[in-house]
Amino acid sequence: MAGTTLVNALAGKVVVMVVDDDDAVRHVTMRALESFGYETIGAADGFEAGDRFSSEHQYIDCVIIDMSMPGKDGEETFRSLREIDPAVPAVLASGHSVEEMQARFAGLGFAGHLQKPFNLSELNAAVRGIIGTRTSK
Repeated sequence: MAGTTLVNALAGKVVVMVVDDDDAVRHVTMRALESFGYETIGAADGFEAGDRFSSEHQYIDCVIIDMSMPGKDGEETFRSLREIDPAVPAVLASGHSVEEMQARFAGLGFAGHLQKPFNLSELNAAVRGIIGTRTSK
């Protein structure tokens, strides 16, 4: 996927999937990302994320995943996305502290963590950090 990410970035199309069961949080996050110049794809839960990612993963540069979702939580969602694309970078969003999340999920390969509620500059920095490392390869 690194090649696809490079093509997307060179074409000016950085695509971020936002997975959150809270409609308001998902929509506000997507609108904020769009205001930074990113394109977005939304998913209301882990199942929808898996379906959308399965058919569109070649266009998706990174994923922001809510940790606490009914049915299929953030960890399960991340694992299912990694089965499709082992290199997909994902940011875990949670109300738990970043330190707690890093300790709990060390070794799973999350590209970053956002503690809810996060501000717009933290959101932008998380995505820019991922995109910068992927497009420089």
